[in-house]
Amino acid sequence: MKSLKNKALILLCISWFPLVTCSTLKKGILHPPQSAIIQEKSEDIRITEYVIDNIKSEKVLSFYDSLTGSRKITIAILQNAREWNVPINFAFALAKKESEFNPHCENYNEWNDSWDRGLFQLNDKSFVLTEEEYFNPDINAHKGLQYFHQQLLTFGDTYLAMLAYNWGPNRVKAGRTPPKKVVDYIEDIKNYEKEYNYLFF
Repeated sequence: MKSLKNKALILLCISWFPLVTCSTLKKGILHPPQSAIIQEKSEDIRITEYVIDNIKSEKVLSFYDSLTGSRKITIAILQNAREWNVPINFAFALAKKESEFNPHCENYNEWNDSWDRGLFQLNDKSFVLTEEEYFNPDINAHKGLQYFHQQLLTFGDTYLAMLAYNWGPNRVKAGRTPPKKVVDYIEDIKNYEKEYNYLFF
């Protein structure tokens, strides 16, 4: 069970990213309306706290097994989401979008001659790991969720942290407007998370 201190960190750190239709701008970057932030934050906090308090429950583990198809992947995501204070269903939604929960997933980026590998698609220009480490679910989840946590601390905003994770922190710091494919990427994660929240209880 997580301590009250870590639960407080979850409460402080979560802020939500928008649907494409949101119209509020900050340095050219879309943000959600305040009412949407409050509603969705409340739902994810409730689920995250429940899972942390019942992380060894067979009911909880079986639910996430039904998403990942693998107890090993379920445990890797749960444990590392808890360690890095990342909302539980967000962590699963991120892995779903990045790799479809396939720990051996690989994608080549022709534009900068790099590879994204593993469960959270770690880029080999940002993470120096052995091939075995890239494809190890626990190591990949640890590095990926640690990196997301670092972006959240840097930007203080979940949407901006997601932009940094997918698009690069330097572009976010420069205040550039993300292209549609990046906004669509974030919306897909948002939709997966909503689905998992709906199915959980």
